Amino acid sequence: MKIRTAYGLGLLTASVAFFALGTLILTSAIDEKARIERQRESTDRQCLSILRSIPGAEVTDSGDVSVLVKNVTDPRKAIDDLTTAVLVCPSRRLVDPCIGDRCQGSQDKVIMRFKLRKTS
Repeated sequence: MKIRTAYGLGLLTASVAFFALGTLILTSAIDEKARIERQRESTDRQCLSILRSIPGAEVTDSGDVSVLVKNVTDPRKAIDDLTTAVLVCPSRRLVDPCIGDRCQGSQDKVIMRFKLRKTS
């Protein structure tokens, strides 16, 4: 066998191996994107579940999650609930937080109102 034939066979074998490795890396990247999306959806479901467990909370999900708690008796607990909401919803950011009697729709009662908007 000539030396050029041996080199050619060696390079052909290497190219097949590199092609297979590239295909493996590409499919694992596609799987990783799908896994990240599934994880984001799962986190969002858990977020909504925890928001609905806030005592007296009215939670509406129309793209942006709006939370309204009427008749807040302990403002420290309300701030704690708000902080918890921000921490358990990492795929959303806090928009328009308001705690007190001057919030929109408070009618001279202490309420807590905030929105969580999805980040891209």
